[in-house]
Amino acid sequence: MTKSGNTIPAGRCGAIFADLSSDEILAGVCGFLWKKVCLFESVDSTNERALALASSEVPPHGTVIIADAQSSGRGRLGRKWFSPPGRNIYMSALLKPEIGLRDATLLTIVGALAGVVALRNKTGLDLRIKWPNDLMVNNKKIGGILTEIRSDPEKINLAVIGIGVNVNSEVVDFPEELSGIVTSARTEAGRMFSRVGIIIEILRELERWYKTLTNEGRRPLLEEWKSRSSTIGKKVRIVLGNEILSGVAETIDDNGMLILRTGSGGKRRISSGDVMELR
Repeated sequence: MTKSGNTIPAGRCGAIFADLSSDEILAGVCGFLWKKVCLFESVDSTNERALALASSEVPPHGTVIIADAQSSGRGRLGRKWFSPPGRNIYMSALLKPEIGLRDATLLTIVGALAGVVALRNKTGLDLRIKWPNDLMVNNKKIGGILTEIRSDPEKINLAVIGIGVNVNSEVVDFPEELSGIVTSARTEAGRMFSRVGIIIEILRELERWYKTLTNEGRRPLLEEWKSRSSTIGKKVRIVLGNEILSGVAETIDDNGMLILRTGSGGKRRISSGDVMELR
């Protein structure tokens, strides 16, 4: 269950909160993947709500959880995701992908491509992807992807692709420690945007890139990701726990791992870490 006492029960269609409508979103996607949209006033995090739903019942492949606000929104590496009500997008897509466990990292690539393409389409902003999961514009973060899976040793039983996007927040809304680091579509474009319109576009692009992965394999997905990356070819510094690496981000491999060429000429495959692109 969620922590908020005002949430709309899971499974209720036709929910409307502020400028969000689950019926409008479901009707707008016009595809075959998305079966159910559950809209909440507030949750701890949409990823947590999706995982809780999966543990309490048998959710359909293609369930989408959307919240107007989050009390404990999560980003990568356990960081908190700033989640005020009425302004931004906090959503999680629940899937039962028929792909091998070794391909789990590709789901984050699917989410990142969906986010960057959808936001470009709806806002006209020149978005890029910073490895592994940040959506960037003008060297500031506008959104991010958090993928979580439940699996057996050989297969993925359940995947949740969480997507957070700063849509209509203003600079003064963000905590002081995020000043100069994050931005929003409203700040960059100078106007407000429909959250429903962007959510519909994200879900359309999620379906598109998910089908690309399942029908055509990883190659077209990886090539498209590289063409939209802000990281490839850049000098970077990567924090891996107590280890700090620096070098040039050469490419990503077939599993989405970053290939770093270090100053000594050696190469390292990086599966996760905190990346700073050096100008």
